[in-house]
Amino acid sequence: MAAKSKTEAESAENVAAEPVVSGAIVVTGPEAGRWRSGRYFCRVARTLQLAELSAEDLKQIEADPLLKINYVD
Repeated sequence: MAAKSKTEAESAENVAAEPVVSGAIVVTGPEAGRWRSGRYFCRVARTLQLAELSAEDLKQIEADPLLKINYVD
């Protein structure tokens, strides 16, 4: 069995360290609309893939009391 190069070993570690994110959130905002994390939310539900959101974006959206969030697989 051949030894892995340092680059291959580092790549394998990076992949293992990153969590696999699946699913989505459905976000509904107030009738007047609301901007959060560079996205506009209004009374029409908007689906966002969790894999496309940064941890900070998700945190800001979840913390906003004017946004209603449902998690889906």
